[in-house]
Amino acid sequence: MSEKLNFEWVVFFEELAEKISGFKDNKEHLAKILNDTRRLCGLKEIQDKNKKDEWSPLLTIDPFTFFSCIMTFGSDKRTKQLKVLSEKFKMKSKVPDEFSGVPSAQAQRAWFFRFEKDRGSDDIDNLWDIFEDAKQGILEEDKWGSTLNSWGVGLAKLTQALFWCFPKKYLPVDAQTLPYLKSIKELSVISETVEKH
Repeated sequence: MSEKLNFEWVVFFEELAEKISGFKDNKEHLAKILNDTRRLCGLKEIQDKNKKDEWSPLLTIDPFTFFSCIMTFGSDKRTKQLKVLSEKFKMKSKVPDEFSGVPSAQAQRAWFFRFEKDRGSDDIDNLWDIFEDAKQGILEEDKWGSTLNSWGVGLAKLTQALFWCFPKKYLPVDAQTLPYLKSIKELSVISETVEKH
């Protein structure tokens, strides 16, 4: 008998995305919340390289990097961080301890932007714009295309992030889902052929 999959994370992630959506004009505070959470969980603070090429605490963040920095860990460390965030944001959803179907992030590639010394002035705001558009179910081709071509992004990574934030609206287009999507397309072609005959 197969083990029952648990998708409680879906509701929690949706609520968390809603909670952080108000921080576009207060990115520094959101970055501080993430670093405070990590410290409380016994994890290293996230460091940025400033314009003087010195290490310093991360002072800005976008929603996708926020989620990605949590998703670099296994279930136990994810759950610890999510419990802290749940208390901080006074969330109502149950904190998940199991993450069926959730893509993990690579620790060395968790960020969606460069160090401060190298990033453009609009890089993080552009990510916030994509997040806000996706929340409304709008993905404009020009904005989407320019973000996909940004440093540290790419199709698989961005669609995974959209899935973390809005799991009922978007699907990650990555190595795990592409074969499935291809099989659906092939089934659709077969079905159309059968119907014609």
